[in-house]
Order: sequence, then C-alpha cells, then structure tokens
Amino acid sequence: MTQYLLEGIGHLDRLKVRAIQEDARLKRLVDNAIQFIDEELLKYYEEQQLNNSNKKQELDELSPIVIHYLYTRSFFLNYPIEGKLKKAVHHYTQQADKYWQKKGIYQEGMIALALQRMGETKTPTKIVKSLKERAIEDKERGMYWKMDSGYDWHQLPIETHALMIEVFSEVAKDLKTVEELKVWLLKTKQTTHWTTTKATAAAVYALLMNGDNWLLQDQLVEVNFNNAGNPELHDKKIKVAQQQAEAGTGYFKAQWSAKEVSADMASVSVSNPNKSVAWGGLYWQYFEQLDKIKTFKETPLTLHKQLFKEVNTATGPKLEAIHSTNVLQAGDKVKVRIELRVDRPMSYVHMKDMRASGFEPINVISQYKWQGSLGYYESTGDVATNSFLIIYLLEHTSSSIPCAWHTLATFPMASQRYSACTHQSLLAIQRGFACK
Repeated sequence: MTQYLLEGIGHLDRLKVRAIQEDARLKRLVDNAIQFIDEELLKYYEEQQLNNSNKKQELDELSPIVIHYLYTRSFFLNYPIEGKLKKAVHHYTQQADKYWQKKGIYQEGMIALALQRMGETKTPTKIVKSLKERAIEDKERGMYWKMDSGYDWHQLPIETHALMIEVFSEVAKDLKTVEELKVWLLKTKQTTHWTTTKATAAAVYALLMNGDNWLLQDQLVEVNFNNAGNPELHDKKIKVAQQQAEAGTGYFKAQWSAKEVSADMASVSVSNPNKSVAWGGLYWQYFEQLDKIKTFKETPLTLHKQLFKEVNTATGPKLEAIHSTNVLQAGDKVKVRIELRVDRPMSYVHMKDMRASGFEPINVISQYKWQGSLGYYESTGDVATNSFLIIYLLEHTSSSIPCAWHTLATFPMASQRYSACTHQSLLAIQRGFACK
C-alpha cells in the first residue's frame, strides 16, 4: 500500500502538480514513506540471502512486490540509494535483466521503466521489442494485448494497459503506438466501466501524461452533406447544433423530420481537425414490422435464437426444434434458447425479448438470476421480458440463456452505439391455443 501511494505521488509530480513540491507536510510524508520501503526491501533482501546461502544455483528472487519497489523508487531517484541498500537494489536490477522474460506483461513494463530511469537501456529496449511483437493491432480498436485477467494486483487489464502507454512513451518514445494504445483504452470505456478507482486513476494518468494532449484539442468535427438535394440547408442545421454542443465533450445532435429526409442524405463526409479520436453516429430511425426486420451483419453483438417444444417421452422430457411449418397444440410448452456473442468485453447490456400474441410467460417474477456462468436481472412485462446483464461479457465468449418465455425478436444494447437483433420466426397456432 505504501508503494502504491508513493507511485501515485510520483505520477502527480510528473504531471507537475505544484502542491507535490511545495507542501511541507507532503514532503515529510514522502520522506518517511521512502525510508520505510527502503528498509523493507533491505530486510527482504537479507532474508533471501540467508535462506538461499546454501543453494548452488541462483534462484529467481524477483517477486512482484520487489519489481513494484524498483518501479516506485524510480520516481524518487533524488533520494540517494547508498550502502547496503545500493547492494540490494543492484542485486534485483541484475535479476530483472535475467528473469524479465518469466514475468507477466505488467511486471515487464515496470521493469522496463525502472531500469530505463536507473540508466540501464539494453534490457528495456528488449522488453519493448518483445511487447510490440506480442501486441494486436486493430483498425477500429487500436493496439492491445491478449491477457488473462487474474485476481492478483499485477494481473489487472486496465492498469496493465495504462502502464504500457507509459512504457512506449518513455522507453520507446513511439508516439504512434502511444496514440493507438490510448484509442484502445477509450474504446474499452465505451462498452465497459473502469472497474475500480485504482484503474480509473491509472487510465486518466496514462491519457493525460503521454502522447498528444487530447484535452487541448477541442475543435468540432466538420460534417458536410455534399450530395444531398439541399446541402446548404443541412449544413446550417449542423452548425446550429454545434453552437449548442456540450462543453468539454463537444457532443452535439442534429435531427431531421420525415419530410426533410431524402435518400441522398446517406452520403455524408466527416472531417476531424484534431489529432484526438472523435466518435459519432449517423442513422435512420423509423418503424417497421417485426417480420421484416433483418439481422445485422456487422456488429460487435450477435444473437442466435431457437424455439423448442417440450415433449414428454418414456425417457423423460425432450426438446424438439420448432419451425414455421410446425403447428402448436393447446397446452404445449415452448422454450427459447438465446445465444449472445460479443467480440469485446461489455458491461450493462440490455436484452429485450418481445412475445407474440397467444404466448404467456411461465416465470412472471422479476429477479436476479445466475445460470450458464452468466448473471443478469430478469424483468417480465406485459409484452416483453427484459434482461439486464450488468457484469462483464467476456470477448469471444458464447453465453447461452435457456429461457421459459416465448419471443419473436431480441434486441440487446451495449452503450448507445451497439445493437443487434435476431432473425424473425412465424409460428402456426391452432385456434383456441392457450399456454399453461
């Protein structure tokens, strides 16, 4: 905890927060904290030397806490490292040179930054090269790494990615990569929340400290209807909306009534005068019959829905797939299986199941449920059942939700940008059909 607090103070100092250098009470706190972590490292070093004195082969003594000490201490090199402490630090920097390949991405990043600040550039260069080779580049989502999220403090995805921005900015001085890494960090925030205050602080520091200062680039995007029937009228409406743009974010919205809309308005040119990323959307909004709605082809969310009739047999209940040619009988029990896939982690997904006439839900109690490794809150209404998936949906994970209600269409929403629907089905129901 002491090292983490010192790390935060080091970040503020690099951001040139005046209070860090001018507050006498804070300076005393830093003095005492550095003395404490130095003493703890020296104590750990002496214990390891005593325990491993009879070992013929050198062991890897580079624990995550030691690596974090080197990283934290590198913010305060104006405090001298002398005597026995100098010997201990030298021992662990040598171990870092030797064993960095056995560590996780977060620890590799801390090693690279610590050694770079202490004057050793060979190993940090190797680490940056290795990280670049393992990175994934995506045109939409920027640059990121495939890493399993663990339960330990050095296995957290947001903190790890924020540290990577610091590494490529300070060690590699690769501004192009830094901007791509910042894009991924913000794209992640678009569909999920930064899970803790610690993650949020790390992300904000990485965005503010490294690369181009996105906060200073506040020019509004240029939107032009070049091929529309009356482009001047449309451009005027955009300019009026921009004059009322939200302060800080630059968010604005322009709407056209049905009479003002024409097919040639589908061609729009957008120009971003800033170096920072801008997000926006252009969409038609209209009503359509459910059976004419087509499944979206390009969306981070994909849905697949199947209807089954439960049939009692000598060996127990079995499920038979229902097609448009099947005819349901009075008293038949219908089950729905919904499969939801995402290509990126998502939180706060709203899935809506609309029921056709003639169907009644078996479960009418709104409650939190956990099934199929998925937690969600289910709320049953008069015409639809809403499921709210608050926890993470992991990337490329298929979450199957076996349900006992009946639907013809499913619409999930993750943030305001992403949505999807399933294909539509027509069912034949005999007159007088009633579901128990």
